[in-house]
Amino acid sequence: TGIHGQAGNYVSVNTDLIINYNSSTTIPALVLIYPIPFSNGALTPDYAVSGSPMLTGSGSSSNTVTVKSYNKKIDHMRFVAKDEATDEVLLEMYHPIEYTFGNFLIDNIQLCPSPNVRMLNGPKVNINYDFKNNANMSARVFVTPFTNGSPTSGAVTSISPLHNVGSGSESAYFSINIGNAIVDQLRFRVTNGDQSQLIADYFIPVHYVFGDATTPVIEVKDIVSDIQIFPNPTVNDANLEVQVKEDQTVQVMVLDLSGRVLLDLGTRDLNADSPEQWQIPTASLANGSYLVRVEGNAFKTVKKLVVLKQ
Repeated sequence: TGIHGQAGNYVSVNTDLIINYNSSTTIPALVLIYPIPFSNGALTPDYAVSGSPMLTGSGSSSNTVTVKSYNKKIDHMRFVAKDEATDEVLLEMYHPIEYTFGNFLIDNIQLCPSPNVRMLNGPKVNINYDFKNNANMSARVFVTPFTNGSPTSGAVTSISPLHNVGSGSESAYFSINIGNAIVDQLRFRVTNGDQSQLIADYFIPVHYVFGDATTPVIEVKDIVSDIQIFPNPTVNDANLEVQVKEDQTVQVMVLDLSGRVLLDLGTRDLNADSPEQWQIPTASLANGSYLVRVEGNAFKTVKKLVVLKQ
């Protein structure tokens, strides 16, 4: 608990990022804790982590994490707690975090329309962002929609102006002109001015559904108090908690990114202002991203679940 990093969210390579956290254990053995950086669902390349102090009981501690090559964005930390004597893994959990190591930062990304909408083929998703270019060269930024790890078919994207050394703001867009598609990520690819050198690839999660027919987007904020999945990402089973503002029947399903139903978690009658939990079993799910569809009498929404097994 109490996890937070120190050093700012944009640091140079080989800069130690201090990870502070609180821990508590009831076992008599000494415990070691290691934070491991992850980027886009995989171990961050070229990372280094300090050794763990010997922990027992309750208290506060810290580790340092760094990245030794340019332009890596850490989006999660995997905390691993081990028995010092036996090396047995006692606990493993993922914590969302955002740090960029390198010389080119993309920040303050604004999408219009916002994610979690259905759109017809053709209309643009407009993207505005800030950047800091310390790469000692002009650069270009190309935004590409991705579906299940690959560029989305039928996409049209904007060209990139030069991003000069220093700080500034820019914009881009994309659209899906043909076919039905679910966009689950945007890749921000940074190159030098003539596109002969790759500077960085940054990914952000989104959820857009495109097609040649659409239905109205249903606002859920006035109907649902809370919907959350935890832990997320998960290495084992996850939990879904739903709390509605009025009595209604709610159905939960897990889908792949193409919309195919993988798990039907059933239908329950929920009482207003009373949290209800579903367990999401992941034994049959491979590593990757999934959609958890929650549908009530008066609302329908989708949450993203990331499975990251060892």
